[in-house]
Amino acid sequence: MPTSVAAAAATRGGLRTGQIVRARAGGGGEARAVRLQGSMVNITRNTYAPRHRRRAEVNLVMCGALTADTDTPPPQISQPEVPKWHYRHLIDQGRVFQETFPVRFDEVGPDQRTTMNTVATMVQECACNHAQGLWGIGKAMPPGMSAENLGWVCARMHIMVDRYPRWGEQVKVKTWFEAQGRVAARRDWELTSVGNGGGEPTSVGVATSQWVAFNIEKRKMARIPASVTEDFKAQALPDSPVMGPEYTVVKLPDVRDVEGCSDPFSHSVRRSDMDMNGHVNNAVYVEWVLEAVPADMWDSHRLKELELEFRSECNYGDVVDALSCPEAAVAAAAEGGGDSLAIAESDNRVLLVHMLLKRGVGKREAEVVRARTAWEPRGG
Repeated sequence: MPTSVAAAAATRGGLRTGQIVRARAGGGGEARAVRLQGSMVNITRNTYAPRHRRRAEVNLVMCGALTADTDTPPPQISQPEVPKWHYRHLIDQGRVFQETFPVRFDEVGPDQRTTMNTVATMVQECACNHAQGLWGIGKAMPPGMSAENLGWVCARMHIMVDRYPRWGEQVKVKTWFEAQGRVAARRDWELTSVGNGGGEPTSVGVATSQWVAFNIEKRKMARIPASVTEDFKAQALPDSPVMGPEYTVVKLPDVRDVEGCSDPFSHSVRRSDMDMNGHVNNAVYVEWVLEAVPADMWDSHRLKELELEFRSECNYGDVVDALSCPEAAVAAAAEGGGDSLAIAESDNRVLLVHMLLKRGVGKREAEVVRARTAWEPRGG
């Protein structure tokens, strides 16, 4: 059926909106489109049938009265510009990795702002992508470490947040590392919000971490191979600690026997908590630590800092208890000698200390994580 005949048939037949009709295509069966007032007739060619059986589909999208008009172009619909998200590359002579993340719908809370867990996930993802940028897709380790069955294990992490971005904003994350002797390395991050198309960039926060080389088979610390530390000379960014040259690490306290701690908040390790290394993902520990914080603290204060000290791993089926208590209670219990405290008390901040304990069978529970959080009043 020629195009004009199909259009006339559509006009006479009073076809319904969206109805599909089939007709023989005239000419060589070429695809044609006819603009009808308030509708579009699309004639498409079936190229898989023999020539004498080729048919055309006429898809009528009815929006109003039908009058033949083959010369009117389709209306142009204005589309907003799509932001350039997830941009990543190496900068500073390949010593710094930079990645831009969109703040996704499932990464914000009821106030439409990101959470500490969102920040922890961003820095983790940026670090893993930096590794792939240096050592290849799907490679988390330098070849010299993989050859000796070695991996990296995060021993400590400290995140400081200046501002939690809103849904729809974009966060630029920069990361770099530096070797610390033959067994450890420091990795740092800097996070900046680049807004949602306008405005000046604003600081989101900074983070630092310490990693140690680990023998996967023997399950113990190991030395970084000399070939890897040699490569680090061209890959690392030396003498650039994001927390400043005076930053020091202090052991976090044990809160198991401290009066005033919250009741244990229990978690059973689910399959969705596991990462590709076969144990609980570090970002999940952040969730568990914060679930033990009293509800009134969340209502009146905003989380500004999180320190984590990783002690042991968890596997599928393990049961983990989360404890939380004011740091002042720990300080009182530690008088006369005990665990030292790293964050100085301030007038406005509230400091909490935490532990994650893995339940044992017939023995004392195993430490998984020690942590500390700093909170400031909302609106302050």
